[in-house]
Amino acid sequence: MVAPVAENPQLLAGLRVLLAEDNEALRVNLAGYLRRLGYTVLEAGDGPAALALWEREPARIDLLLTDMVMPG
Repeated sequence: MVAPVAENPQLLAGLRVLLAEDNEALRVNLAGYLRRLGYTVLEAGDGPAALALWEREPARIDLLLTDMVMPG
């Protein structure tokens, strides 16, 4: 039996997360936390930067984590 993800976060280690957040302090802290869990994190401070990262590597992004309301 496989352990649930909550009990074994290493199951998701290595996945690539595109983190789009305009609050720099929140983005830096969240990115650091995700990296400690083993994720590869691409950071964007606004919508256009997130779209540019997505267009550059769409097949290599496993999860988009975004603020609901951002400038741009």
